[in-house]
Amino acid sequence: MPEKGKGDHTVASGFNFRVVATERNVSVMHTAPGTIRISIANADLIEPGVWWVARVKVDDASQGKGIGSALCAAMKAACAEMGATQVQVCPGGYDGNTKRQAAFYHRNGFEFVDESMMVWRPRA
Repeated sequence: MPEKGKGDHTVASGFNFRVVATERNVSVMHTAPGTIRISIANADLIEPGVWWVARVKVDDASQGKGIGSALCAAMKAACAEMGATQVQVCPGGYDGNTKRQAAFYHRNGFEFVDESMMVWRPRA
């Protein structure tokens, strides 16, 4: 997926993203065509092989089109390329809607490992 640095990538969903990956951070951005509306996914390296999802946030006007899932897929792929053995998230952060966020992450391959943390692991 991304090389370390900047790049435009099109994922299987057909959405075009800007992926910026450094040794400690992955950011995936989507701008709705013809607008300045930005959707974003970020993950940070918290220890060797373990990445933490800081956010997956889709612009309100762009929700319901698969952009969040595509952002999440691109973020997970970038983390895997950077050597991730797991990507962690605690749903409910930015808006407190734990059930909605947990359902989103579950649809995108994350599983609960305790009552508040979900984990995705790349396939070997």
